Amino acid sequence: DFTINAFYFDVTKNRIIDFFDGKTDLFSQKLRLIGDPDERFAEDPGRILRTVRFQAKFKFDVSQNLAQAVFRQKQLLRNIPPARRFDEVLKLFYCGQSEKVWELLNKYDLLPYLFAFSDDSRSAESKLSRKITQKALRKTDQRIRENKTVISSFMFCAILWPYFQKRFRELTATKHDPQEAMFQASEEVISQQLTHTGMLRRVSNTIREIWWLQYRLEKAQKKHIVKILNSPRFRAAYDFFLIRAECGDADNDKARFWTDIQDTDLSTYKHSTARPGSRRKKQRRRRRQSGHGDSA
Repeated sequence: DFTINAFYFDVTKNRIIDFFDGKTDLFSQKLRLIGDPDERFAEDPGRILRTVRFQAKFKFDVSQNLAQAVFRQKQLLRNIPPARRFDEVLKLFYCGQSEKVWELLNKYDLLPYLFAFSDDSRSAESKLSRKITQKALRKTDQRIRENKTVISSFMFCAILWPYFQKRFRELTATKHDPQEAMFQASEEVISQQLTHTGMLRRVSNTIREIWWLQYRLEKAQKKHIVKILNSPRFRAAYDFFLIRAECGDADNDKARFWTDIQDTDLSTYKHSTARPGSRRKKQRRRRRQSGHGDSA
């Protein structure tokens, strides 16, 4: 579809065949579609998102003609099945330049086609979402630069969290049981997102677990600390809690507590089970070294 990925290699003569002068575009860092952009986007709207990804990842220049075609044809993104849209979103956010990707998605006004709650840009939830998302994008790019793993649910946790939080508070204000309210709020928010990007059940389950752990991290009793630390999603939830604290959405003292507790002898805590010294050290070291990529 693009001139820069339309090379052929002749194995018999050991040479590159370049029908569309892609080599010139490659070295001059220009992103150009083969053929008429409007027609090519109509053939496959996924090329709109690939335009954004290539522009962000390789820092290529995009012609005015191509940029205008993105604006003209952006509504075609609705023709992409939600499951494929989810795959394309993952490629966007985990290309190593997700901050630039987010900037371009805003520039081309593509966010409403990918996320369920991106239309109300003036709401308090939208402002908090942008703040948390920016921190999460930066952390994700850093992890990729350091060759660390990332999980597909993490960015959705960040983007959708304020809307889940708002709905949870609405439900608890109407005398819902907190656990019931948490379940209903997560179901509603994730269901709305599924109309934009499909996702595997294990991904949506991970989002729920990370969200639910936020309240356990905020209100944990001493007797529950060991159990929380041993949760399979603890590290992802902890990373997200730190981001929230940086954005003023969580208590900084609690964030420091959960940072320090990972290097503490947990046998001193009520109802905790003391482990042999060597095993305890391995557990602490694993919690420090592992990142939010340890979960599915």
